[in-house]
Amino acid sequence: MKGESTVSYTFTVPRAVAGLSGAALLVASACTPAPAAPSTEPYKIGVVATLSGSLAFVGKVQLDALTALVDSVNKDGGISGRKIELAAEDAQDAPASVTAFRKLDQEGVLAIYGPPISGSLEAVTSLANQLK
Repeated sequence: MKGESTVSYTFTVPRAVAGLSGAALLVASACTPAPAAPSTEPYKIGVVATLSGSLAFVGKVQLDALTALVDSVNKDGGISGRKIELAAEDAQDAPASVTAFRKLDQEGVLAIYGPPISGSLEAVTSLANQLK
């Protein structure tokens, strides 16, 4: 139609997941306030990923990339001497994504990464904004 335009994107799942995973962990580490006394408690990062259903391959790649990154950071001493720990929840579908996101928040994680699928992401956006 007249006046419409289209945009084409090339999406490589492993590269995108690795890049986003690294960015999420960097943001989490940069936003962490300096503790009054040194703590040995690990930084707990929540992951909402599609781990079951027809898009489980996306969640598996995402979780594998995050796990590899966390293992590398922890091997090098963590962040300010504190290890990173991942807590993953299945984002099966949009309603389950909200439940998973809420559960991770209630567990007191430092940050939550995901969900990567647009329908699930839309479902948790308002909750994430409320929980800032």
